[in-house]
Amino acid sequence: MAELCREKAHPPVGCVIMASGLARRFGSNKLLADFGGRPLLCRALEVTATPALAARVVVTRSAEVKALCDAQAVPCLLHSLPGRNDTVRLGVEALLEQLRTEGYGVEMSVLMDSAPVRLSRRVAAALKRGMAENGLPVRTLPSGAGHDSMFISRVTDVGMLFVSSRDGRSHCPEEFTDTADIARCCDVVYSALKELDRA
Repeated sequence: MAELCREKAHPPVGCVIMASGLARRFGSNKLLADFGGRPLLCRALEVTATPALAARVVVTRSAEVKALCDAQAVPCLLHSLPGRNDTVRLGVEALLEQLRTEGYGVEMSVLMDSAPVRLSRRVAAALKRGMAENGLPVRTLPSGAGHDSMFISRVTDVGMLFVSSRDGRSHCPEEFTDTADIARCCDVVYSALKELDRA
């Protein structure tokens, strides 16, 4: 987070609008999805068009989002870098440069830094064997999202098991997981817990 100050003024606040999602779960660019008759991004731009913010910038991989921002004269950075951390870094850099050109002095202080976590190989192996025991195929996936497991891993071994959603969609109104798939997941966890308890 940046703490910004100008002589004889209240500390201003800047806003980075992260708009670089790949829409794998939602199925389409959620920022362009209709929300009350307008694209969701327009709602975010409306809320941030306030004197309470000293500066704002949108960071995106989408040419459509960039065009929408340009039409409203909102600063927007178009990029093709892969990571979420890239979006944050580019956004903060652009925001601070924007504020510097407006005469603000800038101080940086890190309030939180969550490093990636490697989950337990032992728990992962038990989950894989639990899937095999229940006749299910195994697919190992990295997860780029922040989960409670990142923090729980500080005190114990952690593994994660993902249950499929219809059409691969999650975190959206169309998300649906069949009760049969949930039951299969419970069977796998039960098998894995039995094995880990014997270890």
